[in-house]
Amino acid sequence: FLAFLGAGIGGLWWVLNGDRPSSALTLASWVCPLAVFYTAATVVVGKPGTGETGDPLIPFLVMAASFGFAITAMLVPLLSEFDVAMGRTSGGAD
Repeated sequence: FLAFLGAGIGGLWWVLNGDRPSSALTLASWVCPLAVFYTAATVVVGKPGTGETGDPLIPFLVMAASFGFAITAMLVPLLSEFDVAMGRTSGGAD
């Protein structure tokens, strides 16, 4: 499991930070595989449909928050670059 987790973190870091490296994308490449592992482990350990299972809301919120952060970390630089290209902002050259 640790090898797959390490490969997931390394591969996601390589893909996300290839063109525009940032600390937010590095954090997202660490958080997303760990969130997937947490969610999968929570589902496997519990017995769905019985009283022995945990609340499925917490794993869903962990996944939504981690991948939402990753999407936001990718969108912010692209949208700010788009605004400069369209002339909506001066780009700091006042």
